[in-house]
Amino acid sequence: MNARPTHPLRADEDEFAAAVSRIERQEHTERRVRAVGWFQVGLSSLGILGGIGLFGAIAPWGLLSGDATAAFVTGTVGSVLAAVMFALSLPGLIAGIGLLRRRPWARSAAMLVSALLLLHVPIGTAIGAFSLYVLLQEDTRAYLEGWI
Repeated sequence: MNARPTHPLRADEDEFAAAVSRIERQEHTERRVRAVGWFQVGLSSLGILGGIGLFGAIAPWGLLSGDATAAFVTGTVGSVLAAVMFALSLPGLIAGIGLLRRRPWARSAAMLVSALLLLHVPIGTAIGAFSLYVLLQEDTRAYLEGWI
């Protein structure tokens, strides 16, 4: 037999069900936004560490050779590569921290960074696609602007 009640929901039960649904939707949105924020922070941190690693791997070779010109060239190349990696990673770090702090402007910044991540095949593409999916949801916009 069917155990469903035969009477319709009363108004207060309907309001309660709607409130529970809103809370569940907000928690789900919050989890997804935090995941995107941590992805942005993590990938950007790896980029910054990669820039430091490039500098550390390239710059000392000129000093080891003992030639002043080689030291200047390798130091310059290492510095430029590290600066480029840092400059490319900084927007993602800022956007990720903004998402984690629930700042409305972070959604736009993270969407731009996520669109650029699509070019980093295969992992960046997957993370960028997921991030864009989450950030383009109306619930995400409402969550970051404090509506829900």
